[in-house]
Amino acid sequence: MSETLCVFRQNIRYDSGQEMADCGLLQQITGLAGKGHCQVTKSVCEQCVTHFPAKTFLHNPVLPSLLFNTCDAALMHTNNDARTQRLLALKNWAEQIILAEQTEFDAGVTHSSDTSESLPEKHAAYGAACDVVLCLNFESHSGAELEAAIQSVLNQSKVHPILHLISWDTAGKNLAQEYACWNVRSHHCLQPFHPLSACHQFADQLETPYVALQFPHCLSHHHRLATSLVQLIDEGADLVSSPVLSPSGLLFAQHPEPGVPVKVPVESLVFRRATFIDLGGVATDHPELGTEFILRALQGGCTLSLAVAALVTTTLSELLEQTEFRIVPEVESEKVISIRELRNQATGFLSQPVACDVVLPFHGHLDYTTEALESLLTQENAEVVIHLVDDATPGNEVVEFLNHWATHPQIRAYRNLRNLGQFTSFNNVSRYFETEFVAVQDADDISLPHRLSEAVNLLNQTGADFYGGAVELFGEEYVVTPTLNVHAESRQKRQSHRYSRYPRDQWIDYFIENPTAVFRVNMFREMGGYADFGNNLLNRASLDTEFLCRCRFSQIPFVVSREIVTRYRVHPNSATQNNLTGWGTGPRAQAARYVEKLFEKYSRSQFNPKQYGALGRYADATIKYD
Repeated sequence: MSETLCVFRQNIRYDSGQEMADCGLLQQITGLAGKGHCQVTKSVCEQCVTHFPAKTFLHNPVLPSLLFNTCDAALMHTNNDARTQRLLALKNWAEQIILAEQTEFDAGVTHSSDTSESLPEKHAAYGAACDVVLCLNFESHSGAELEAAIQSVLNQSKVHPILHLISWDTAGKNLAQEYACWNVRSHHCLQPFHPLSACHQFADQLETPYVALQFPHCLSHHHRLATSLVQLIDEGADLVSSPVLSPSGLLFAQHPEPGVPVKVPVESLVFRRATFIDLGGVATDHPELGTEFILRALQGGCTLSLAVAALVTTTLSELLEQTEFRIVPEVESEKVISIRELRNQATGFLSQPVACDVVLPFHGHLDYTTEALESLLTQENAEVVIHLVDDATPGNEVVEFLNHWATHPQIRAYRNLRNLGQFTSFNNVSRYFETEFVAVQDADDISLPHRLSEAVNLLNQTGADFYGGAVELFGEEYVVTPTLNVHAESRQKRQSHRYSRYPRDQWIDYFIENPTAVFRVNMFREMGGYADFGNNLLNRASLDTEFLCRCRFSQIPFVVSREIVTRYRVHPNSATQNNLTGWGTGPRAQAARYVEKLFEKYSRSQFNPKQYGALGRYADATIKYD
C-alpha cells in the first residue's frame, strides 16, 4: 500500500510477514501513542480509506469498531484516572454508534451509513448551521455518557452544529472547557436547567435560525440535523420530531391520522428559533416544559413535522416527556387564538422601543388612506416615519389632502408625475429612509397598534431580515379567488384570516402576506429593490412574489409570526380583485409566468440579485411635495 494513500497511516512496518501501521487518527482521538495501541493491518486500512476524505468519522463503518477495540485494550494497561474516564467515554460512544446502527437496521427503519443515499445530493439545508443545546448534568449522568452525547453532536453530517454546553457545577464547567473549539460555546448558570429553559435564558446568544435539543442520555445519529433541517425546509414547518431508539425498541412520533393520538418525543425536537421567540419561549415553572411548548405551538397554528426514521438513540427505556396530541381536519375555527394570548402563558422576551419607516402609496380612495395613516400614527412603542406617496391621483381634492398631511412631523409627502403603482413608488422613496427598518403599508389596509413593535422586535431578537405576520380580512364578504385563467372568475366567501408561512422547498408560492411585510433597509437596497416587469399593469401584479422569490434564493433570513398585525380590506378595486390586474386577468397571468421563469433561474444557480431589481430606474418620476 502506498504511504500517500492515507495521511493518517504512519510507521509502516512488517510483523510476521504482515504489513502493519499506526493510525494517526486513532492516536489523535484517544491521545494514545506508542506501545502498539493504535496499530492496524493493511487490509483494515484498505477498507477504511475508501471512506475518506468525503465521509467523517461517524459515517465510517470501520472506525467505530477500531476505536472500541483500541480503548478496550488500552483500559487494561492504564492506572491514570483521567485517562481511564476519557477512554471509557470513547469506548461507550463507539459502542452506542455500533448498537444504534444495528438496532436501526434490525427495526426495519430506512437507514444508510451515508445520508446521501437517503437524502438529496443538494439541498438548501446542507452547509447550514444549527444551534444545539446540551445541559451537563453530572448528578444524573456519568462523564462517559455526557462525552458520548457531545461527540454525537460534533460529528454531525452536512450541517454545522454550534454546540452550547450549559453547566452549573465545577465538573460540568471543566468538561465544557475540554471541548473548547470554534463551534462549542460554554455557558454557566446558577442551577440545573431543562434544555428549553437554557434556550430561553441564552436566546440572545444563539447564532442560527434553528435549534436542536440534546439530552445527556441521548445519542444523535450522524444525519439527525441534516434530516431535520431538510424536513423543516421542504415542508416549511416550525418544528420537527422523530422516533427515538431505546433499549425497549422504537418510540415513535408517527405520521398522524385524524382522531388518532400521537406521542411526540421531546428528545428529538428541532425547531426554528424564531418560532420559539414568537411564542414567548418557555412557560414559567411548568413541570414538563417540552410538552407544554409543543402543545402551545400547535395551539397557535404552528406546523409540526414528524420524521419517519429514528434520529436519536436513548439509554432510557421510556421517554422523559411524551407530548400527546390529536390531528383534526383543517376547518377554519370560529375562535382564532392570538399568539399574544399564548405568550401570556410563557415567560416571554422583553420588547424594546423601535423606529421604522413606512411607505404608503395611494391612488384615490382618500378615505381609506386616512384610516391607514391614522393607524400608523397610533402605533405603540414605535417611532414611525411615514412616506406618503400620491400615485398621480386625479382631481383637486388630493391637493387639499396632501396640504393637510404634509405638515405632520412624522409624514414625508411625495407625488408621482405619472401613475407608477405601489412597488415602483416604494423603490423611488427608498433613498429617503431614515431608520434601519421599513414596512409595507397598502392604502386600503389598517395596521393594528402593535404591528411595528411586534415586527421590529422579532427581527432584532432573531437577527432575521424579513418579517411576515397574519392579516384579518374585512369588507366584501365574497372575493374572486386566485386563478390565472384569462376572463375566468371564481367567487367564494372570503376567509377571516390569512397567515404568512415559511417557504416550502421547490414550491413557487406567495408565502409572506405582503400587507404585513417589514424588512431591513440595507437588505432591500442590496437586493436592488422591487423588479420591473415592463409596463404599468404588470408592475401592479406579482412583484411582491418575485421579490420574495429573489430574497429566498439569495439566502435572506425570514422570520414568520402567527400574530395578527394588519386588517386587510377586501373590496372590488383592490389589486387582486379589479378587472385590470385582478385574478383571471391577462396582466396577472403574464406576471405569474414571469415569476415562474425567474424562479427556475434563481433556483438553478447563483445570481446577482441587484441585476433583477429596478431600484432607481424611475427615480425621476417621484418628487417631494413641498
